[in-house]
Amino acid sequence: MPVTTAIHNLGAVCVLRLTVHRRRQVNRRFQDVIVVLLAVFSDPAWSGTDSDSTLNKVMTLLAGVKQFESTFVEKKQSGFLTDDLVLSGTLRFTAPNTLEKHVLSPFDEMITINHDQIIIERQEGDSVQRLVQMIPPAVRTIIDSVRATLAGDQTRLQRHYEIKVSGNDQSWSLQLLPKEPELTKYLRVITIDGIAEKIIRIVTEEVDGDRSVIEVTYKNIVAS
Repeated sequence: MPVTTAIHNLGAVCVLRLTVHRRRQVNRRFQDVIVVLLAVFSDPAWSGTDSDSTLNKVMTLLAGVKQFESTFVEKKQSGFLTDDLVLSGTLRFTAPNTLEKHVLSPFDEMITINHDQIIIERQEGDSVQRLVQMIPPAVRTIIDSVRATLAGDQTRLQRHYEIKVSGNDQSWSLQLLPKEPELTKYLRVITIDGIAEKIIRIVTEEVDGDRSVIEVTYKNIVAS
């Protein structure tokens, strides 16, 4: 799983009746989204005396972001695909709990995570399929980690990840290595590159060899 992600990503609320096959597709997509969103919104803590100062500065910068909108281009590589899958669309974060990923190409899909609920809406022809459900326990730890990151809770993050860092608070790169047995089943590592309070690249590597690279371009940002 391309690290999996955080990293394996809205309006009306109604649950359509889905076939078993459709539910499996949605669950797989949900896993990918959680991994992507974990990566997109992570500002992990790292270890090492020389890194403590940088960590504190980056965490403070990221925790100060109250809202942002960006565009993204994501390239997925998988043993199930003959060619790379390229997705593009927009990302939005509103502190403290709302994360949105809107895929615009090659299909139209909106994924919203708010508190303990996820909403997936996908345009299919003239109709929209919607799934609304509580976040499964298996991925709740990931969501909690995202929230801890946004809150600048270093202790909580280190509880779930071993974090390695390079660079400084103005140009940094992080590696998140999961500690939780549930995460290590499918997530190997997430590498996040950033400039100050902006995350510009997320590389997710999964245990099964699947990989995704997301390039992020900010449109606007609101910080305290």
